[in-house]
Amino acid sequence: MSFNKIHLIINPKSAGGSAGRRWHEIESLLKENNIKDYSFQITGKQGDATEFAKKALQEKVETIVVVGGDGTVSEVINGYCAIENSNQIANIVILNMGTGGDFCRTLGVPSDPSLSIRKIHNGKEILVDVGKIRYTALGGTTKERFFNNIAGCGMAGAVVYDVNRSSKKFGAFSYYLGALSNLFGYKNKEIKVKFDDYLEQTMTIVTLAVCNGQFFGGGMQINPEAHITDGLFNITVIEDWNLAEKVLYSSKLYNGTILSCKNVKNYQAKKVIVEPTNPNDRIFIDSDGDDIGMIPLTAEIIPARVKFKI
Repeated sequence: MSFNKIHLIINPKSAGGSAGRRWHEIESLLKENNIKDYSFQITGKQGDATEFAKKALQEKVETIVVVGGDGTVSEVINGYCAIENSNQIANIVILNMGTGGDFCRTLGVPSDPSLSIRKIHNGKEILVDVGKIRYTALGGTTKERFFNNIAGCGMAGAVVYDVNRSSKKFGAFSYYLGALSNLFGYKNKEIKVKFDDYLEQTMTIVTLAVCNGQFFGGGMQINPEAHITDGLFNITVIEDWNLAEKVLYSSKLYNGTILSCKNVKNYQAKKVIVEPTNPNDRIFIDSDGDDIGMIPLTAEIIPARVKFKI
């Protein structure tokens, strides 16, 4: 296919198929904003957006427009970061049409696609950090990928594992239902964590979240102090809450006060290593809303790696 300077990558399954159903509306909005010379590709399976982004950059596309949710954005980021100096080649614009929209909250992407389309020509360019994670895939092999928002493990990973095997028919509320179902049955895990090269601890956790962005799980503000342009991770550790504490403090994830709760710690680091103390423990990882495997994991920050227009 031929590529234009503006190239759209569309996930028609995002938000339960809403993105696909609204494609004709997006085409009309593009025309209204005098955007005529564009090309597009529609994803058919997991991983397509990554390959489409790579190819678009190789064809010297100047703007990649992502039509989809957090998972589609993350796939595009993985293709974008696979190409050397891609932040000098192209920028990314997001039309937020996903289930959770968590990264968009931090980045400041409008929920109205007509406003986002205007950013193609008139948006402000911003260079955003990404994380690179090495982890154990479900098949047991060691793999690497990039994440732009949050990589977590513990109950957060278990929730995403369950949600991604559901229909997501309740949208962002699906994450709340997934958290609720794990609230009573999830057993806290003991892990060993190393922050950069100066601090190593063993702790029992509900969840550990390596945060570039602030939100995950469909609006939970897991770390209000995280910044996507400061060259650092903020790591939220929710330690060994009992059931009563889980019930009592869960609302704090939605009002931005989670860091003030009992047994919640906030660390900053450029590199994080997480390992199970019991090698037989299956501690699932959530990376940008995707259940990718299990710890051990190593996460490292790459400053100013992706150029967005917002």
